[in-house]
Amino acid sequence: MQQGLPAAVWLVLFVGAFIVIGLTWLLVIDNKKLDIVVNVLCGILLGSLIFLIAAMDKPFRGEFSVSSEPFQLLIDGVMKH
Repeated sequence: MQQGLPAAVWLVLFVGAFIVIGLTWLLVIDNKKLDIVVNVLCGILLGSLIFLIAAMDKPFRGEFSVSSEPFQLLIDGVMKH
């Protein structure tokens, strides 16, 4: 049984991120500071999304995990009735 996202999804995610970053370099913005800000914000957004997907890939392990407490409360409630 495979847990987590398949390798193909990760491949598409990273290739898409590199394509988006490459496309932002093709934008013609005369103001160089604004160009840098746009590229940095795009990179931060993509990095944050990749981090979020990686952190939530295995929802029952790691620092960002779902506890079993709600499930245990549900089982205890069902077993009482």
